[in-house]
Parts: sequence; C-alpha cells; structure tokens
Amino acid sequence: QNNAAGISGVAPGTKVASQRIGYFDPSLNAHLTSDQWCYDGILMVNITGIVRLCPWTFNGGPSLLIDHAINISSGGDIIFPTGNNNTSTISYPGNNPNVTAVGAMSMCNERKSINSCDQSTLFPGSNYGPMTGPGTAGKISIVAPGVNIYTTDVSWGTSSYLSNFYGTSAAASFVAGIYAMIRSENWCMDGFEIRNLIEQTADKVGGYSYSFTGLNGSWDPEMGYGRINAGNALVWAHDIYRQNEQVNVSKSYKSQHKIFAGENVDPLGIKGVGSYSILSTTSINFEAVEGIDLEPGFEALSGSAFTAKIITSYTCTTGYAHFKGPKKNTPILKYTRPKTTESEDLSSIKIYPNPVNDVLHVSFVLDTESKVEFSIRNIMGQRIGNNFKVDNYPKGRNIQTLSTINLVPGVYIVDIKTNSGTSHFRFVKE
Repeated sequence: QNNAAGISGVAPGTKVASQRIGYFDPSLNAHLTSDQWCYDGILMVNITGIVRLCPWTFNGGPSLLIDHAINISSGGDIIFPTGNNNTSTISYPGNNPNVTAVGAMSMCNERKSINSCDQSTLFPGSNYGPMTGPGTAGKISIVAPGVNIYTTDVSWGTSSYLSNFYGTSAAASFVAGIYAMIRSENWCMDGFEIRNLIEQTADKVGGYSYSFTGLNGSWDPEMGYGRINAGNALVWAHDIYRQNEQVNVSKSYKSQHKIFAGENVDPLGIKGVGSYSILSTTSINFEAVEGIDLEPGFEALSGSAFTAKIITSYTCTTGYAHFKGPKKNTPILKYTRPKTTESEDLSSIKIYPNPVNDVLHVSFVLDTESKVEFSIRNIMGQRIGNNFKVDNYPKGRNIQTLSTINLVPGVYIVDIKTNSGTSHFRFVKE
C-alpha cells in the first residue's frame, strides 16, 4: 500500500487464503467442479471470524450438500454473486438466505445491464430480484462496482494486472473487503450483524424507487438496499448506536470504543428518531472500553434486565455485573470509565488540530512526574519512521508536539503511553 506499485485492495493488510473448487478442462472447453468440492471449499476455512468470498455460481441448481455447508458455517460471513445473466432470478447459491447476495453496478449508479452507461459487452448484466419484494430468501442484498475493475491477474493474460475485471464476482469482492474491514474494526460483530450493518448504511442511488420495505430499510429489486458505503459502515462499526427500537430479543453488544443508546444518537442520521426501549423479560448487555452513553430516549422497562460494563481490554467473553433496568421515566443514567486520577480519564488527553498539516499537538495531564511515550502508526498498525518520542514530564498539564510534515495524506493513529496505560487517537493528515 502507498508504495507506487500495483493496486491497493479494499482491506489492505488482511490475510487471504484461497480454496480451489474446480478447474478448466481444455479438452472439454469447460470448467469442472462438483457438489463435494464446493462443500469442502466452503468448510475448509470454517473458523469463527473468517470472511468467505465465493465468487461463483452453480449451474447444477440447488444442492443439499452445498446448502448444508453454508447453513452450518460459523458467523454468516459468506458472500456470493447474484449471477451474470441479466435475469430477475438470483443464481444459486446466492439465493440461500444465509449468504449476502451481491449485484453489479456501472459507474453511473445503475444496475449493470445491456443498456447501462458502461456499454461493456463482456457480460449481459447483473441478476436481480425478486420483483415481488425482498421476502426472506433469494433476494439481492447490495450492489457494488462490477465493470472495468483493476485487479491482479495470474491467468487471464500476459500482464500481472487486469484493467477490465467484471461481473458480480468483482462486485462481491468489494463487499468481502468491507466485511474484512468491519471485522478488523469490531471483532465481536458476527457475520449477520455485519450484513445488516452494510445493508442499513447503503446509499439509495440511481433514481430507483426503493419502494419495498425489508428487514434493513427500503429495498429495490434491481439494487437491493443500495450501493455499498464503506465509510458509513465503518462509522457504525467503530461505535455502536442503538436508536428507535422496541427491543424484545435478549442480546449482548460489545465495542472496543463506545456504545450509545437513546432517541437520537446516530451520527449518520439513518436511523429514525425514536426511543431505545428494552421491553419486559428482555435482557440487554453492553460492554465497551471507552464509554457507554445512555442519552434521553433510553429506557429499560420494568421486568427487563440491563447490564453496562466498562472493560479495560477488548474481548468477547468477559463476565457481566447485572442490575435490573429502571422503570419507565426514571432518570437517564450515563456510564463512563471509573476515574481514579485525572490522567486515567481519556477526556484529559487532547490532540489538535485534526486534520493536521505539519505539527500535531498532544495535551495531557499527569498526577505525578512520569515517563510518557508517543508514537505514530498507519492504519495497518505499522510504526512510521522516526515518529517516536520518550521523555519524563512533570505533574500537571503538559503539551507535546509531534512532527507530521513527512507523512503522506491519510489516516494515522497516535499512541500515548503513560503509567495508567496506552491511549489511541486517530487523526487525518491533509
């Protein structure tokens, strides 16, 4: 990444493992595979947290064996293309309800078809549907770019790169990359939660009606929930926002950053304004590292159980300290990290300006004279050059300047390590 060579993927730095499920037989001029090979390929990496991209459709029709592999796979992180036949039927296995079915779009925010603006004749168009509405199975989930895609190439030509990769397989690859980014940002989200998040934060583009209502908002037979928006998805993956819900299913939410709940906490403005109400007999658990904010509109009704816990490290298996939810109309509670000294309070550490040009200022408070370390990393976690400083600082308010003049524009992380622990802050270099 940023090395002036080749391309940078949607989720650079994530690891990729490939599983072969077939081969091309030149004597038959055909690609050969079998139900068993597909089954083995899906389950070969059946590990919690793995995102599985299956950029193929199966002309043999529904298979009990392949369906079984999909249905028993962990986490729901399975992405399939809708197919490239320009029909209103999603190709198998993309019509399995436990996968994310991805359609292809042109650069003009329209479903790829024979009449789309790209005028590409490499494939007829992206499959879509059903025309009767999203239902529960066999529906298009989302669309992503699917024409004139740059990618690496090992078999289609003499070059190491390909400038016109196409189809719903290309589109599905973008969505798999966003899955990987979200999983990197919030490891505790399962695949179904990530799919819901991607669908809910999609852009309603192209002048389509989006007249149907699905589980995750307005839906259109040709575009599904709309065009992927990685930025929106990452905002919701970074912090958890619960709003405008009448909750009757017990669930746990975990975040390495913050959890917000109330009637108007969504920074994207996608969720409708409305209270977050935990109904009777329902148990909701919140765990977060940086804070849990319960704003006006949060309510845990009589007979419900609500848990809020601030954790010092980000795991998905820590225990809870339970207490019963307050009755309706009781005062709103706000939970923050327990504060023993000012230096342990994240609010005592400030970085500015953000975005930054040449110099980043770090303001912090110490309760005693102590050593403090500063370092800057890129979003891949790699420490940047000589951007590292260690020194002793006196008790009270201190300001340290860090040079950013040699950083290329992008997103970075500054780490500030004190006796109380390490704090991490993101900033943008313009």
